[in-house]
Amino acid sequence: MLPQAGSPAASLAAMHAELDTLLGADLSVSSDADILDGLREAERLRRRLAALDHRVVTQLERRGVAQAKGYRDPQTLLVETLRVSRREARARVTAARDLGPRVSLTGEVLPPVYPEVAAGQAAGTVSVEQSRIIVKTLNTLPGHVTVEAGDAIRDALLTLAGVCGPESVGTAARHALVTVEQDCAPPEADERREARRGVHVFERPDGSSRLGGELTCELTEALLTVFDSLAAPKPASEGVKDLRSGGQRRHDALLDALKLLLRSEQLPDVGGVSTTVLITHRPSGVAVRGRLRAGRARRGAHGEGGGPAGRRRRRGRDRRAGRHARRDRAVR
Repeated sequence: MLPQAGSPAASLAAMHAELDTLLGADLSVSSDADILDGLREAERLRRRLAALDHRVVTQLERRGVAQAKGYRDPQTLLVETLRVSRREARARVTAARDLGPRVSLTGEVLPPVYPEVAAGQAAGTVSVEQSRIIVKTLNTLPGHVTVEAGDAIRDALLTLAGVCGPESVGTAARHALVTVEQDCAPPEADERREARRGVHVFERPDGSSRLGGELTCELTEALLTVFDSLAAPKPASEGVKDLRSGGQRRHDALLDALKLLLRSEQLPDVGGVSTTVLITHRPSGVAVRGRLRAGRARRGAHGEGGGPAGRRRRRGRDRRAGRHARRDRAVR
């Protein structure tokens, strides 16, 4: 069935026709500058399509299309219709609620929850990943943060998104949350946080451990600074990229920072690495004593070893076992 004239599907069909023309073009005759311009415009179009997706998903949810078609919710409709993962479908519905147009109970059209972020996506200056970071940061701001402080964080992140990638935006967002927690928290909140501070190390028998605790703003900022400087992926070596996960890189960064501190010799005399004692034992001594215990158990089970002759045999075996044990200790 052909799309109705003036409908979104008809407009997108015209865009597909233009794209077909571009896909059939010979790009080898284009200059390097033209190729780079095409790459930038393709990325800008991809970002702008996300803004269109917000409007379409908002209409689907407002009209109850998912329930009318027999789906449980809009996420399931997107999964079955678009063949995307449930995680991606959930992210799209959440983004549409934050960045898509709204309608009040009286039918009045309202701007998005975060109109500045939505405008950045519609203009093609903010990517999907960047918008998710910014929206998540704004939703995470504590309730005592003032409107002015929240607007300043939003504007700073949007400006950074225009010149940097998602990694830099994410780093700035985390630092902004730490800073606003420290600067805007009421005094009683600081006292409660100070009272709850603590780091717990849960050791395991093999020497490893699990780390947990509650960190103050100062320690959090210092820890994030260490991670920013030492936890970055290592450059590819012989064509092999850094395969460590983010958590593994942060673990290794913390270990490197502590090693640097230990090598600086700035710790007190009682500080340093705990002494590890290794105990070794030759298998022959274990085998002799094991055979001795097993022989005693068999004799006890069968009633053997009674009388003077039996006692002499046992004393002789005990003396031989003792000589083996003393020889083993001398070797160690």
